[in-house]
Amino acid sequence: MDTKLLLETIGTLTKVEDVDSIQVSDWLVIENSQPYPGYHSQFDADAEKPRTLFFITKERIGKEILLRKSAIIRQRFDQCFDATPCQLTIYSDVYHGIRIKYLKNFSLIPELMRHYNDEGISFRKYRKISAAATITIFKYFSLEEISKGIYQDLDEKYERYVEISQELSIDVFVKLARIVRNNMVNNNFDAALAVFHRKHGIVDAVRVFESTCTLERLKEIQREFELQLRRLE
Repeated sequence: MDTKLLLETIGTLTKVEDVDSIQVSDWLVIENSQPYPGYHSQFDADAEKPRTLFFITKERIGKEILLRKSAIIRQRFDQCFDATPCQLTIYSDVYHGIRIKYLKNFSLIPELMRHYNDEGISFRKYRKISAAATITIFKYFSLEEISKGIYQDLDEKYERYVEISQELSIDVFVKLARIVRNNMVNNNFDAALAVFHRKHGIVDAVRVFESTCTLERLKEIQREFELQLRRLE
């Protein structure tokens, strides 16, 4: 009988996506215009619900501090949400913030921000933003290794991870992902750059988003990334 390898670990997810500020508060809130730009489907489109949100803070917040403050807030804010530190780079400007997921509607945003403000977190004032951003999320991963070097995200059923053999900058990754997609017949998937910790060391990986994705499909994507990575050397 096979033993499943389950991992709970930390790391980062980095991607380049279009973002827009939304005026739901006097504070600065940014939303992904298209959370998975490489994947084209209507299944996840819901204009009534917030997608991934970024509450932009005046200062950088440590992971442990945010975890403690979020735990306190959950005791009095009886709504589902997930919060983790993030950083957005837009042109030459760097914004620190809190990435928020799973809020049920936009009306909950001001209340949640007030709770964080009551816990001593200050937010930047609203300003109009509509641009491409390099987004880094400091993420807690809950994974199952379904094959060697291939992982299923246990919190997001459409997200999987395939290991790659080298550390990449986001600029090189964006170039590599574009080449990979151009060389695949079926290129309807979104990709982001992931890094997470295992006991033996740091794992460099590609986060693959696709609603229907078999193990063979993941191996095909992994092979293509490795092939094009060698050609870039």
